[in-house]
Amino acid sequence: MRNWDFAKAVMDATGESFYALVHPEDHAYFGEREDDPQHAISGRSDRIPGHYFPIQSFFALSGQFTYDLLVRESGAWQERYVLTVLNTYLGDYGRLIATNVIHEALDNAILHPHARLLQTGSLFQTGPDNRLAWLTIVIWDDGESIVDTLRAGLFNHGPQNPSDLESLHRDFHVRLLDEANGPEVVSTVRSDVPVGADATAHELLLASLFPGVTSRPPHAFPREGAGEPMGAPIGNGMGLHILTNTVLDVFGGSLAIRTGEYFANLKGAKPNKAAVAPGLPPVNAKVVRRANDPFPGNMITMRIPLSPGATRSGTSK
Repeated sequence: MRNWDFAKAVMDATGESFYALVHPEDHAYFGEREDDPQHAISGRSDRIPGHYFPIQSFFALSGQFTYDLLVRESGAWQERYVLTVLNTYLGDYGRLIATNVIHEALDNAILHPHARLLQTGSLFQTGPDNRLAWLTIVIWDDGESIVDTLRAGLFNHGPQNPSDLESLHRDFHVRLLDEANGPEVVSTVRSDVPVGADATAHELLLASLFPGVTSRPPHAFPREGAGEPMGAPIGNGMGLHILTNTVLDVFGGSLAIRTGEYFANLKGAKPNKAAVAPGLPPVNAKVVRRANDPFPGNMITMRIPLSPGATRSGTSK
């Protein structure tokens, strides 16, 4: 927790000192002193050398976040030493962590209306055999939900057709569970279906990952600085598609999204479920509605397996 700068992250998010929130019996355990609530903070700022990456807080001091945040943070993940270590575990594709994961996740976060605080944290985790390793990256913002943001965009700008490039589409094998009502509903959704403001919440959550679907106005200026997995053109509505493609298809990882009443966990489908249809490999998506436990803001968690000497395919460097 010290290496994560957890006490400062709590203060940034809640306005309360960590000391005030911890049970008195645990004050000594966490190294907290009433006269110095931030005593536990280590000040650690290096990335790869340790297992924990500090939680960083970013505030929209001018009322909204700017593109500079994306450039600065994705640039930090491309520093020479960091990139060398990532390339060792990701088969020379370490740069995609910066361009396709950090950049796109942050770009999504700053689009959410009323987002004033954004926090990032990461964990480099080694398995019991010291060979299996994972890189977990978490990005949270306090803005309006992904679902509400996309619905408002579709309401204001009209229904959208996803990209007409069939090579970018995939099947989502969906298991939907409403914890209050049940039972589980199973369906398959193709990412090329039109999307409108009248779609259900879980449909909009999935649609946010479709190529070409966006809350931005039509013909908004193209973005710069992102990667191009699977030959995908960079433009509006491609951000979360690029992130999903990179984490699931390129790196074989998993993606979890918590927003409003919904939690979604996505993983690549097993080979025996591979679709005959052209395009990207299918995805297994478990979507859970927790109406009695709404989540504040939006949190995206990306878990990427790391292996020394790994090789990757299916993306352009």
